Amino acid sequence: MAMRAVKAKTKDGIPQSDKDVLDWLKYVQSETTGIKLYSKDEVQAMNAQFESLWQEAVETEVNRRLALRGLTMEGQQVNGSERQIRP
Repeated sequence: MAMRAVKAKTKDGIPQSDKDVLDWLKYVQSETTGIKLYSKDEVQAMNAQFESLWQEAVETEVNRRLALRGLTMEGQQVNGSERQIRP
């Protein structure tokens, strides 16, 4: 982000502003203080965890709604990956 700010305010390495590049860097730092930056691996781990929790919540809600109707989700798979609803 700091490099983008510097590049945006310079042309051929010459500052295009009354402010010094150091002022822009200080500004960028002040805007990002307290922000946690995550690595690609951390983001992928969080996405996998979110996906797992989301799938579990969806399955719980489907089972709850089926139970209200007196139906259940058959545990064995039919046609590859689909489950069958049984009374």
